[in-house]
Amino acid sequence: MSQKMKLIGSLTSPFVRKVRIVAAEKFIEYEFEVDVPWNEGTHVPDYNPLGKVPVWVMVECSPRRGVRLAPRRARCPPPAPSA
Repeated sequence: MSQKMKLIGSLTSPFVRKVRIVAAEKFIEYEFEVDVPWNEGTHVPDYNPLGKVPVWVMVECSPRRGVRLAPRRARCPPPAPSA
């Protein structure tokens, strides 16, 4: 199973441009999806609750299961019981 990355952002964002430059310098392969966070119908808040770009999404590739997106938000462990 290999890990691939997907970059979501707008072409006009200086932060997205910086990430794309670093990815090119480091030879990191990724898929780029243009999604403008201030347009109606954007999917950026589905991946980043703050609604900001750039957003990196890890994509798992498995020949048996096809392609699926990794969990959108990290899950925190439950709090430890108090003594």
